[in-house]
Amino acid sequence: MFYQWAVSEGHCQQVPFSYAMGSYLRPDGVRMETARNLATVRGARRHATRKYLERPYSDLLLNALAGNGPDGEPDHTFRGRETGRNAAGGSLAISTGLRLREWRLLTPWEIPPLPRQHTAVPVPLSLAPPTTKGSKGRQTWVEYDALARVHDYATLERAAHVDGSRWHPAHALHVEDPTYEGAYLNGTYRRWHLLTPTERLRLVGPGGGSGLLAVQSDGSPFLDWATTLRRTSVRIRDRWEPAFPHVHPHMTRHTMAMAPWKGWCAVTTSRPPASSSTPTMTTPWLSTSPRQIPCWSCGTSLAMPASPPPRCQAPGFVESELAGFLE
Repeated sequence: MFYQWAVSEGHCQQVPFSYAMGSYLRPDGVRMETARNLATVRGARRHATRKYLERPYSDLLLNALAGNGPDGEPDHTFRGRETGRNAAGGSLAISTGLRLREWRLLTPWEIPPLPRQHTAVPVPLSLAPPTTKGSKGRQTWVEYDALARVHDYATLERAAHVDGSRWHPAHALHVEDPTYEGAYLNGTYRRWHLLTPTERLRLVGPGGGSGLLAVQSDGSPFLDWATTLRRTSVRIRDRWEPAFPHVHPHMTRHTMAMAPWKGWCAVTTSRPPASSSTPTMTTPWLSTSPRQIPCWSCGTSLAMPASPPPRCQAPGFVESELAGFLE
């Protein structure tokens, strides 16, 4: 109406919008003509959206998952549950860069033991081939603090949920005498790295409940990490940081991939290199664009700083393995 008035008064030459004409009948039977503005609000561009979390945002997310405020102190207004599981799972995903399927199907017996003393060198975490992309299997690393959170959850909150649980899936596989390498399933010894995703969902622990690492309060497997991250993101935006992005499970993988370039932990690895010699750092993604890192899982381009990350001082670390992490 404003621009139509401006045209009629000679203030502008034409209306700067397109309209679709229509009509409708009023209750008294009179037909009314209408004009619908075809202009739409332009959405955000892909390159302008956040694809990974900066360190302050990742810390804020982990605090919120644990039911704490931005300062790490308990948030007494929070009424959620399973904070131990959510904090442990979030820490594990950001520290290791697990894909969602790997994250969901991990068992507590595949978690490496916690070192006796705090160490800055991450601990190797092997992933079973049936759970990884392409069923090729790979190895990643987990930081000590994240691993400690996982062990705390497994021995306390998770143990309380699965103890005496009545959850029982169809064609259950009962776990007996589990070790780091494998266990007896219904009387037959099986290694963890050979179990398929379907078989993992049917695991029942020695004391009851699901054999997966993340469980619900009734001992059944917990798989919906996307909803947990989405609701936590909404709570952060409403309470503390209006600019906090929507976090989805794959964003935690992007966050780990960008950690070395942001001065965080620079140790992570994919499959072992084909050569036993120690090659020099080649960073193959630099050939595609001087300031973009393509995520080989989903193809998303991640902007990176112009300077390379500092050389990692961890024993036995091969820098070219960092380049293959996103594969």
